[in-house]
Amino acid sequence: MNRLLLYSFLLLLLVTRVSFAQNRRSGARDSRVSQKDFLNKQFWVGFKGGINYTKAKPIDRYSAFSSMNDPSGNGFDKQYKNYSNMAAQFALVINFHYKNFALSFQPGIRRMTYQYSNTYNWNDPLNPGDYLQQEYNAVNKLDYLEFPLLLKYEPLRHTKLVPFIQLGVYYSRLNNAFKETTLNVTDGASGGGSSYEAEKISVGAKDLYLRTNLGWTAGAGVSYPLGNARLALELNYTHNTNNITNTANRYDNDRLTGSGDIPDNIKLRNISVSFSILMPLRFIILKENYKTE
Repeated sequence: MNRLLLYSFLLLLLVTRVSFAQNRRSGARDSRVSQKDFLNKQFWVGFKGGINYTKAKPIDRYSAFSSMNDPSGNGFDKQYKNYSNMAAQFALVINFHYKNFALSFQPGIRRMTYQYSNTYNWNDPLNPGDYLQQEYNAVNKLDYLEFPLLLKYEPLRHTKLVPFIQLGVYYSRLNNAFKETTLNVTDGASGGGSSYEAEKISVGAKDLYLRTNLGWTAGAGVSYPLGNARLALELNYTHNTNNITNTANRYDNDRLTGSGDIPDNIKLRNISVSFSILMPLRFIILKENYKTE
């Protein structure tokens, strides 16, 4: 994923440089199509990439343990650390603009990372000095192939700085998933009260999740011209609508189940910041006929 971000950034820089050079060469040409006509009905293509943070919202909770003192099991609930782990996304962008509106198809890849912890305690009622504490910390990484379709509105289309809002739906397919669980133990029963890392489990976790992810996304941003290209910075909120946990496989991973790590039913929320660069398709194909200045 880190290499992908580096390659994406280098590609964006290359496209930006080519666009700026093309704009300088086209400055001496006569325009046969006006800027207004050129921008009102146009395909734009390019790339986008950025970072994102994920929140996991539990729907139904599960645990490997039960307690006679707490039949409800609420004491075993996982503590989710919302929007605490940075991940990345990258996409191809294909926009069709008509006046102040644009229909945007953005196939790409997105990693979504969320984290939770849980603590289990045992105390000897006859000897309070004898106790055992087990703390679980789990980091979950999900790689999706994503296919969003967005409707974008630009109220100030013919200005240098163009604000926009967008709303759409997406379908994504799980490509891979990884899970890393760390177990830290504080042992007061042996007399030392020392803490140590008892186990660290890193496993592929694709079977724990459903292959399909559906939802909607909304966002806003601003774009700015650079040569014949447009640079854009945007903030998006993504809201998935289905439980992503594969309930049939909840207990199938023996290493995780044996360590006490059982997945809840969850939905995901995601906030992302992206940078993009787009080129007008007609300029790329017939750039000698167009000048956007």
